Amino acid sequence: MSSVEKYLKGWTAFNILQLLGPIALGYCKPGSLAEQIFPGGAAIHMRTHAQSAALMLIVKVALLSFFSSRPLHIVHLLFSLVSALSLSIELFLYKIMPLNTANLFNLGLSAINLVLFTVCWRTLTEPEEPPRKGPRRLFAKHYMEGNMFGVEDIELEKRRRKDKNL
Repeated sequence: MSSVEKYLKGWTAFNILQLLGPIALGYCKPGSLAEQIFPGGAAIHMRTHAQSAALMLIVKVALLSFFSSRPLHIVHLLFSLVSALSLSIELFLYKIMPLNTANLFNLGLSAINLVLFTVCWRTLTEPEEPPRKGPRRLFAKHYMEGNMFGVEDIELEKRRRKDKNL
């Protein structure tokens, strides 16, 4: 695993932890939280927001589990793009959600996530090179003697070995 993959896995784990908050609050206390996040909003708005966060959480957990899967990286990038676009549309166009610190923080995390994974796309999709082995030992020198000596040298070497073995 390369250092880029290690850092991106850490970033994904951070995003997973960050997504747990809106999901827990959206399903546990949707009415009171919706009043704080959405002006004039109802619990259904908060549950919808929590549902999109839950889908993003599922994609990120799958990505963390199978980080070398190229199709999963494509799905993750598409989900992140749709999530960031929908959040920015709700913030700036429809103005359903107020421009507070938490919403801008979530939008910033989505943008950073898109930029990081897009910049590192080439590193993530390249196949891993197998580890190089060290230099090989030469264990059968006598098979290569024909390349090192001339014909007369070989005859001398054979005689020398024969005399040595006697």
